[in-house]
Amino acid sequence: MLEVARLGAVEEPVNMRTIASATGISKAYLDQITIPLRGHRLLRGRAGRSGGYALGKPAAEITVREIVEAVIGPVDLVECVGEPDFCDRAGVCETRVIWALMAQRIRGILEEYTLADLSDPAFVDAAKRQMVEPFAPAEALRAHAKTRGKPPWKQACGTPAEGGEAQVRPRRKRARRARAAR
Repeated sequence: MLEVARLGAVEEPVNMRTIASATGISKAYLDQITIPLRGHRLLRGRAGRSGGYALGKPAAEITVREIVEAVIGPVDLVECVGEPDFCDRAGVCETRVIWALMAQRIRGILEEYTLADLSDPAFVDAAKRQMVEPFAPAEALRAHAKTRGKPPWKQACGTPAEGGEAQVRPRRKRARRARAAR
């Protein structure tokens, strides 16, 4: 889906061999994945010499949740969350509540991001920084991707001398360089 969004658009089909070459994923596996994606109308196929696959709707309207659930099914960590009849203890199980809450949060996060977000290099860079920085919501990442400046979730803080909070940032690169110099 990501390569179709990058290489094509809603109108232009992208050849499966081109996608396989760009991703390093076998054409046979991609052929299998396209079946449910087409079934959920996330991809449209066009036959013929200039055929291939195009997005079923604009990338900004396709959530990561739609893609994941089209390919692997509902995002439930255990069967009883989506199908209570699967387990005889579902109605009295204390842990089912936790499994359901985790699945709900995962679905919420997957719903928050779109294919357009993942195909935007600035957004992906901001998301990678989030893996080191404190948690930031998708809207903050989108804003940061647009400004390419100080992350929005850090802008409110000043230096301790200004009466703000101290900013503690990982100094991994410097530490590595210092160790390498020894």
